[in-house]
Amino acid sequence: MCAEKDPFICHRFFFISWSLSQLGFRVIYIISKKNTLRNPTLEIPLKEKYTRKSLLDLHSSSCDKTTWYESHAIKIYNKKNTK
Repeated sequence: MCAEKDPFICHRFFFISWSLSQLGFRVIYIISKKNTLRNPTLEIPLKEKYTRKSLLDLHSSSCDKTTWYESHAIKIYNKKNTK
């Protein structure tokens, strides 16, 4: 779909795969001939990155997946447009 090797920093992860997974498709990235990644695997670091941890308690204030994806999309968009 594009030339980015790492789907985590590419539009295909935060835009296309999110839409397809919402429609019930399983999204699998072909990284190389012997290496693939499934979309839920990429959601693990996404959740860790965009879920705020409170210092007052041990619980995380969780957001929904839409917020994670939107936050990541904004960060990637801003990074690419500042180059």
